[in-house]
Amino acid sequence: MKHYHGNPLALQIVPATIKKLFNGNIRAFLNSGTTVFDDIDDLLTQQFQRLSKPEQSVMYWLAIHRQPVWESDLIEDVLGLSPKDIRSALNSLSRRCLIQSTHDGVTLQNVVMEYISEILIRKVIHELESCELDILKTHAIIQASAPDFIRENQTQMLLKPVVEYLCKNQTQKVIERKFRLIVEKLRTEQLETPVGYAGGNLINLLIQLQVNLTGYDFSRLPISQAYLQGVELPQVNFSDCSFDKTVFPNL
Repeated sequence: MKHYHGNPLALQIVPATIKKLFNGNIRAFLNSGTTVFDDIDDLLTQQFQRLSKPEQSVMYWLAIHRQPVWESDLIEDVLGLSPKDIRSALNSLSRRCLIQSTHDGVTLQNVVMEYISEILIRKVIHELESCELDILKTHAIIQASAPDFIRENQTQMLLKPVVEYLCKNQTQKVIERKFRLIVEKLRTEQLETPVGYAGGNLINLLIQLQVNLTGYDFSRLPISQAYLQGVELPQVNFSDCSFDKTVFPNL
């Protein structure tokens, strides 16, 4: 206990780590040199890096939801994973003490949610800078269909940090040119592979950036979880788009 200063999360995770990686052998764990962490982030980093891609994806989604959710909600949201994959990921994360169960479903402890949110934000920024989308295709950064307080929380905790970084490090002209390039790239990619949530994510980011959407061409892209309430859309091309869980302006 003295190694972790009584931190309750560490005291949950460490025994699970000893059991899984060291077959319950405490001496082997102590001899491994992994007992002392500078802070809880180091512990979480070690845990997160050991997770499979499906487990990491579920962690991202729990951070996005920001409240307890049922397995059925994750099955509806997560792209590219079967219900069996999701169930297996949840069971594994539970054994590792990285998620907690409540009467309202599963969620992340506050410190874990902050940590995963920060990773998610950094990945989104990297993808926008490189114009190579992955997380932005498979995860909806905000959920237009969620209750207002959840969507506003997602905007504040996930969307705004991305926007603030972009505005601080790039001019508005550069940002707009890059987004148009990404949209065109997505339209090409869509012919061969699904682009998932990318269209809706880009629209939500553009709106948060207060970009004038006049003349933007999103044709042939799937648009999911875009929140367009109160947004003017003059000459925006949505021809041949499929829409899912998108909130449109009131007419």
